[in-house]
Amino acid sequence: MKISIVMLIALIAFFLPLVVVADQEEAPPAAPQEETQPAVAEETPAANMVKIEKHWSKYVYPEEVPADVKIHVIERGDTLWDLAGKFLNNNFLWPQIWEANKYISDAHWIYPGDPLIIPIPAEVSGEQLAQAEGELEGEMELPEVGKEEGEEFGEPEYIYFGMKRRPLIIAGDIMCSGYILNTYVAYKYRILAAERQMHSISYSTDDIVYIDGGELDGIKPGDRFIILHPDNEVADPVTYDHIGTMVRKAGVLTVVATQEHTATAQIESSCFPASIGDFLEPFAEPKIPVVMEMSKIDRYAPVESQLRGRIIYSDVQTVGNGTTVFIDRGTGDGVEIGSRFLIYRKYHQGYYGDEIKLQIPEVILGELIVIETQEHISAAKIMISFDYIVLGDSIAMR
Repeated sequence: MKISIVMLIALIAFFLPLVVVADQEEAPPAAPQEETQPAVAEETPAANMVKIEKHWSKYVYPEEVPADVKIHVIERGDTLWDLAGKFLNNNFLWPQIWEANKYISDAHWIYPGDPLIIPIPAEVSGEQLAQAEGELEGEMELPEVGKEEGEEFGEPEYIYFGMKRRPLIIAGDIMCSGYILNTYVAYKYRILAAERQMHSISYSTDDIVYIDGGELDGIKPGDRFIILHPDNEVADPVTYDHIGTMVRKAGVLTVVATQEHTATAQIESSCFPASIGDFLEPFAEPKIPVVMEMSKIDRYAPVESQLRGRIIYSDVQTVGNGTTVFIDRGTGDGVEIGSRFLIYRKYHQGYYGDEIKLQIPEVILGELIVIETQEHISAAKIMISFDYIVLGDSIAMR
């Protein structure tokens, strides 16, 4: 028995160091677990993104953008053309900014608060740059006239000044014109209230307004309306008879949210200040007359047209090139958008006698083109003026 106890003690003393050594040999495999911990920490992305402040926009803009790229938050008045000149040192590189921000579907419309990723400018060859500049500046050669003047609508007509071509009539001429009205029954909706009405009585680009039509009336987000602002009364400059009220196209608004019988809208562009109570006309793209070049005018040729009328209104008494005026002829008289009228004045002899009665010829003062029509009134733009033109001067269709 004593031998067995002695042997047991000996065996324990022999195997105990082996157990300790085995534990020490198994310890190293735990080291790789400690090495994997930093890898988990490196996968956290929050520090590498910049959040964009929430705001209204027509586009679904990115709510986060990478922190390691150059970002510009769009401000009121920005254009891709100007931003390319500022950040890329070349206005003609604006398509590169557009390409880097694919959420923008229309390069002509960008909205304050939206983020723009400013790319590193790609190299553009001199040939490509010259081509881009040529597209804007045009050529010295006049385009061929393929159709009769005023037969189509679409791109604006052009007049050439040296190397640069400029449109004679642009969309803004039509969108910032107006009507002379006696009734508003044709306009179903009006501006009901405004977000800033406690601080201002007039509203313009980017202001939020509320209109008196909503979902149940068929209005939906994205719908656009022309704002019609009733202004001053108009009287005939010769007879002084009341004609109507000058109603200005104050701008365009876009519906951004709808309720049952009301809607929230933002003014996207403005020509004149809008007010609560202004009427709304469903938006339609303006028709721009296509005339390839101005026709020649013989100032001293007789005026032979049977359709005649007068200039009855403008914001100023004396008008000239580029002025928008209103004439007393419209679609009911055979007038169309693009119709041309000579402007003339009939002079009287400087003295009167019982025996001498001289017929002085009519003198042509200029030409105008109709840009907007009503039944018996039209808006027109004066294209040429050889002398001063005043309200009440006569017109004759060419």
